[in-house]
Amino acid sequence: LDKVTISTKDKDLMRMHYIEDYDFYYIADELGYSRSGIQKRHQKILEEIKDTEKIREINNNFFINFIVLIFIV
Repeated sequence: LDKVTISTKDKDLMRMHYIEDYDFYYIADELGYSRSGIQKRHQKILEEIKDTEKIREINNNFFINFIVLIFIV
């Protein structure tokens, strides 16, 4: 996990989606991107994080909560 870096905008995207429970339309409007661009970025963030050695074995639900706690809160 120490090899994973997330930009401030990426942290904002993840926080808004998982903590504040906003949909991609709202997030796109707030961050100034298209909805499809936000969805693609969200998927890329998850793939980047999942590719790290330390969390390959973690199931998705735990994984999301873990990421929120470590990188966003």
